[in-house]
Amino acid sequence: MADPGGTVALTLAWPAGQEKVLHWRFEGGRPVADGAGPVEQADVVLSAAGPDAESLLSGEVEPSVAYMRGRLKAAGDGALLLAFLESTSGDRHEAWVERVRSLAAGGR
Repeated sequence: MADPGGTVALTLAWPAGQEKVLHWRFEGGRPVADGAGPVEQADVVLSAAGPDAESLLSGEVEPSVAYMRGRLKAAGDGALLLAFLESTSGDRHEAWVERVRSLAAGGR
């Protein structure tokens, strides 16, 4: 079986209409590029709203935990979803949170 590759899009939304869309490109099951803004076609689409979005952005909860609790919604390629969740957990979680904050603030 080939390692998953493709694009993951994450939308974080707040009640006041504020929304951040971030994306990652995976090759061989590993993230190789990321960015802010929508992508034309994503292989995995993730979304979280309100307090759930804030808990991801603050680092309070890992994406894998939010997903298992039903607070991070997902659709698309299951193998790529698992690769994404793995890349954001454990000792990689803090670095992921810092990168997400930078991207959400408009950083590169």
